[in-house]
Amino acid sequence: MTVPHPATTRPRGGLALRLTEGLPDRLPRLQEIYQDLHRHPELAFQETRTAAIVAAELRALGWETTEGVGTTGVVGVLRSGAPGEGPVVLLRADMDGLPVTEATGLPYASTDTAVGRDGEPTPVMHACGHDLHVACLLGVVEQLARHRDAWRGTVVAVFQPAEETGEGAQAMTGDGFLDRFPRPDVCLGQHVGPFPVGMAVTRPGVIMSASSSHRVRLFGRGGHGSSPESAVDPVVMAAATVLRLRRSSPGRYPPRRRRCSPWARSTPVRPRTSSRTRPN
Repeated sequence: MTVPHPATTRPRGGLALRLTEGLPDRLPRLQEIYQDLHRHPELAFQETRTAAIVAAELRALGWETTEGVGTTGVVGVLRSGAPGEGPVVLLRADMDGLPVTEATGLPYASTDTAVGRDGEPTPVMHACGHDLHVACLLGVVEQLARHRDAWRGTVVAVFQPAEETGEGAQAMTGDGFLDRFPRPDVCLGQHVGPFPVGMAVTRPGVIMSASSSHRVRLFGRGGHGSSPESAVDPVVMAAATVLRLRRSSPGRYPPRRRRCSPWARSTPVRPRTSSRTRPN
C-alpha cells in the first residue's frame, strides 16, 4: 500500500499558508532588492549585474544555479521528494529594462545610462516592471527553499534576458534550455498590472498583449521648392501614414481586446537636404 506524502494530501488552503510562512518578515529585504534593481536597470543582453544578484540569491538558498544561459539568463533548479515524484513547474521572470528617461521623482529612480544598439548612450529605466518581477520570483524561490518539506516535485526558476526585444526566450532555447534542464509540465509567468495591491488576475486564453515590428520605407520624388507639383514629398507621406495607422484602433480599444492593432513609431525625420528642395 502506498501512503501519500503529507505535502500531497494537505488541504490547498493549508499548503498555501505553509508556503507563505515567514514571508512578512522577508518583505523588507525583498523591497530593498526591488529598489536596488529599479535604481540600476540594464538593457537587453546587458543584464550582468542583475544576473549576478539573482545567481547569488539562488546559490545561497541551495538551488542548482546556471548562469549565462542565452547570454545573460539564469536558471535555478530545486527538487523535493524522490526522483520523478511530483510535477516539473517552470516559474519565469524577465530582467531587462528600457531605453527610457525616468521622471517619476522616486527616491530610488534610475539615473543610469547604457550604450544602445546604435552605439549611442541612452538613459535606462525599468518602465515595464521587470525589477518587480525579479524581486517577486526571488521571494518565491526563497519560500520554496525554506519550506521544501511542504511540496513535492521540481521547480525550474527562469530569469530571462531581453524580453523587451523579443529575443531572450529564443536565445535561451537556442542555448539548449530544453535539453539542459528538466522539461516542465506547466509554465507560469507573471506581470504587474494596474490592479489593487494583493490582487492576482487571470483568465483562460490570452490575457496580455504582444507586439511585432515591421520597418517601412517610403519613397518620394525629389524636386525644387519652386516646382512642388513636380515632386512627391516623402515627409508628408510619412506623416499621413502615421496618422492613418493611428486612427485604425490604438487608443480606442484596450489591449485585452483581441484585434489587430497597428501603430507607428517614427524616428526623427531628417531629409538631409536644403530648405528649398524636396527629398527622395
